[in-house]
Amino acid sequence: MASMVLYVAVACCLTATTLAVDVPFTSCSTGGAVSPSSVSVNCSSVVRGMCVMVKGATYSVQAHFTPERESRDVESSVAWKTWVEMPLTGQNRNACTSRQVSCPLSTNSIATLTYPLHVPTYWMRRRYPLVFRLTDRATNLPVLCFNLRVQIVSRA
Repeated sequence: MASMVLYVAVACCLTATTLAVDVPFTSCSTGGAVSPSSVSVNCSSVVRGMCVMVKGATYSVQAHFTPERESRDVESSVAWKTWVEMPLTGQNRNACTSRQVSCPLSTNSIATLTYPLHVPTYWMRRRYPLVFRLTDRATNLPVLCFNLRVQIVSRA
């Protein structure tokens, strides 16, 4: 019986680490892009408003938003936001074919961006401000933009 209780306790703890939680984000101040209504990530933990991520893992970033214009083909990008934006490597930028978002996007219909963010093992342990963008490929107009702060840590 004691082993069964231990098994259930461990299973609950392991499940809790993979559940997505709402995380703080900020809107982008330029370009006229829509801000999400909410952002959730399956962080390892959330500390002081930052999503903690372990090197070598992949996290699902979900942003719920309502587009202001129709878009048939959308490009996604994520960049490290310092005094210049540095695009992250290894991105699949075609948001529609990679199923990051359901295309076409319709005006005033709720949509969800689901971005698989991989944290390579070569990233330094530190805090990173990241900017997530969706852009209409045909018009080059911004569709969605938000900033997310993450903290990268090594495996224990």
